[in-house]
Amino acid sequence: MGFLDLAVYVVGFWVILHVLRFLSRRRYPSASYSLPGSRSLSKPSSTNIVLEQCYLRAELKGLNRLHDDFVTWLEKSSSFRQLASLVYDLGSVLSLIGVVLAIVFLGWTLVQLGAKAFTVPSSTPSTLFHVGTVYKRQLQEGNTATPHDGTQRSFVGHAFAAALDSIPILSCGLTLTLIVPAAFVSLPSHAVKRCSPRSRLRIISSGPFHNLVLWAAIALWTVLGIDRIFWSLAGYQYVGHFGRAIVNINTESSLHQYLPIGSIITKLDDYRLVSFDSSHDPWTEYLTRPIVFNTGIQLGWCVARDWVLSHDESCCTSHNQTSGVSCFASKPSASTPLIQRCLPPLTILDVKSSQAARRCSSASDCTETDFCLISKSKNVMMRIEYYISDSVVPGIPHDDLDARLKSIVWSGPKEEILEDVEVGTYLPRFPFLPRRLPTTIGLFVEYLSTLSLSLFLLNLLPLPLLDGGQLLDAALDFAEPYMPPVQEDHYSLSNLEAGNVDPNTGRSIAATARWKQQVLDASMMLTAILLSCCGSLGLINIATGK
Repeated sequence: MGFLDLAVYVVGFWVILHVLRFLSRRRYPSASYSLPGSRSLSKPSSTNIVLEQCYLRAELKGLNRLHDDFVTWLEKSSSFRQLASLVYDLGSVLSLIGVVLAIVFLGWTLVQLGAKAFTVPSSTPSTLFHVGTVYKRQLQEGNTATPHDGTQRSFVGHAFAAALDSIPILSCGLTLTLIVPAAFVSLPSHAVKRCSPRSRLRIISSGPFHNLVLWAAIALWTVLGIDRIFWSLAGYQYVGHFGRAIVNINTESSLHQYLPIGSIITKLDDYRLVSFDSSHDPWTEYLTRPIVFNTGIQLGWCVARDWVLSHDESCCTSHNQTSGVSCFASKPSASTPLIQRCLPPLTILDVKSSQAARRCSSASDCTETDFCLISKSKNVMMRIEYYISDSVVPGIPHDDLDARLKSIVWSGPKEEILEDVEVGTYLPRFPFLPRRLPTTIGLFVEYLSTLSLSLFLLNLLPLPLLDGGQLLDAALDFAEPYMPPVQEDHYSLSNLEAGNVDPNTGRSIAATARWKQQVLDASMMLTAILLSCCGSLGLINIATGK
């Protein structure tokens, strides 16, 4: 789905919501809810749905009783309550470390953006291949194969941590801001402020802590290989130790005619697509690696002189492209003149060909009867070697490599292969299972892992609207001894005017803690400056095309 298609769907979704709200207001002009459906789901007093421009908020109070029952159960289960408190205390420590890491990461991002914005590209004799450059594509087929088919808090974490200190919830619900969904729970601010610093840290850090736990669980799922066990039980076979399985190809791509879906790509040139670690992706690594076109360092192929000299050089001297051949030139040396010939690339690159060549960096790497040839084509030439699996052509003996191993030669941008060919590490054992299911779910899990860690760090930035600012405020309260709320008869006008009593919490304020606001202001200002600089440098890089 392209950006334009996504924009059309998003605009259409919000237009439909506003039309429904308009129609519901005409039908129920006295109703306090704003969308149809809430009248039958619950009473207006327990459900409140708000729609403003591109902001949708559904606030529920029906779960308050359930939370109160959970608080009552915790008060009776002291052992579980103590264990949960220790776990969330650990979350407080990890979140405080996350505050520091978030600021450090923001500073590191600023340095990287600055270096990219103010670095002048060096001019070298080599020509680098850049994404977006349009080249003419060519495919030379090898062994023939048949084509195939605002102040919102995360719901669970904060509600659970609040229950440990017997704090009720006011409401909970869901929000949707343009395309960003979120869940929230509202807590009474006076009850949270009257808690000890330790309890406040638990409540505030519970949301980021849950994000960190989710990220760690996904990481363990992958590192321990539980995903392989799961997909094996689901009827899929892991082929990552052999190559990359083709699960889908763009139908408009030239590769669709030559690479059968369900086959396994084993090599790109001489690079084996083997990985025993799920975090290592040799396919993306090789296809995104920059290619340098320079005859001084470009690897060539040792090819027999007699065979080379038996071909002409017409395609090298004219602009007309001859089908099935490309221009190759020898690397000159003291005993080898510079020659150019039009040769079939697959004959040289195919490992099963009689003229299959070993790689060379200079003429000295070859024998006296061979030339060290390099491609003179403007496009990248790459051999794609693939294995015909049983799901493509059943019945072929597994030891018959001549029938199972196929090769094609691609001439064009490598990134185009990355865009048009979707690969994975699993193949279905049964024909009715979808090939793309493990890849799609794996991609979703990867995005979920990245999003969880990003939210953990982003939410811990010391800013007023994020948990990081409130977490730092609660942490600084440890600098002064915790004092219980003073008695009502101690609320004297002189104490309030002197700043000895907090009017919100009724807690005595030690003189040594008055610097806390200065620390908070300084950290928030530093974070705001770093964010502003990162945003400005990012815009500069976009404007300059870096």
